[in-house]
Amino acid sequence: MIIFLIYMVLEYMLPIAVTVSSIIMLYSIFKVGRELSPKEPHISYIKEKEGYLARLKELEYRRDMVRNAILQVIKEFEKGGIDSSTKDSLIMKFKGELDKIESEINSISKYAELERLEKEYRKIIKEYEDKRRELEKKIDSIRKQIGAKPEEETKPKETKTEEKEVKEEYTLEDLINEINKIMKEFEEE
Repeated sequence: MIIFLIYMVLEYMLPIAVTVSSIIMLYSIFKVGRELSPKEPHISYIKEKEGYLARLKELEYRRDMVRNAILQVIKEFEKGGIDSSTKDSLIMKFKGELDKIESEINSISKYAELERLEKEYRKIIKEYEDKRRELEKKIDSIRKQIGAKPEEETKPKETKTEEKEVKEEYTLEDLINEINKIMKEFEEE
């Protein structure tokens, strides 16, 4: 008889207790996180210059956790572990949290995209500068080997100032559009 009772507890009660405690723990985590988050989150994100990509990943992770919690509640209800009113209240709370997360994702997604594009732009510029320096070194070494005059002596200084003026005429939007064109060309290849 004692073995039968132990078997019943291990077989039926333990999985239910673990599932219910997991749901309670997830709810507690979200409740504490909500209380610790600023009351006006959108204002604080706009003030930050960097970190939108990291925040977006965090929000997507939290969204997945809430979705999984909702699925777990539904599964537990189908197994008979919780009653209908508990299921409805938990789902309503989780859906409220999910709506807040989705709203925050929508509000910072453009900032995150801008941050990603700016990082990509800086990376492309750095790669270009590195390649340009490498080529200049090779050109200079070959010029020295054959005895040709360095390039700087043959070009007037006015050309460099004209290049700077041309660079200043581009706006950030023009540069982003140019980067998008280049990225689309790479994707098509």
